Amino acid sequence: MKKLLLATLIFVFSACGLSTQEELILSKAVGDYVDAINQNQVLIKLGLTHPRVVKYYTDQGKDTVQKYFDLENYSINNYVKSKMWTSDNTLCIGYSYTYNEQNHVFYAIQSKTQQNWLFIDERDAFMFPELF
Repeated sequence: MKKLLLATLIFVFSACGLSTQEELILSKAVGDYVDAINQNQVLIKLGLTHPRVVKYYTDQGKDTVQKYFDLENYSINNYVKSKMWTSDNTLCIGYSYTYNEQNHVFYAIQSKTQQNWLFIDERDAFMFPELF
């Protein structure tokens, strides 16, 4: 009975896990996103942000887009993977970090039909619950 329970637990946890190759791709994408924020590389951050978020801000005008994506003096350090879940078509991983003594989260999102990872900040997650 114990072996069956252990095998079931291993299967359940491995089903939500990523392969080594997928972890490497995710790690590079997260590193690129964090570097874009830390180095204020606006165009790179724009390209890595989920298109629905980009469209939302571009529809509000140039000043809003610039204010949202231009994060001078903002940085993400010591981020850790804090949660991971899947839905019908999406794999989502949350990363927690502290900035100005406040806890924050950003999410890496991958559609099961695509290979690339896109990102969304916690402040926008509530506006796009269908992405999760």
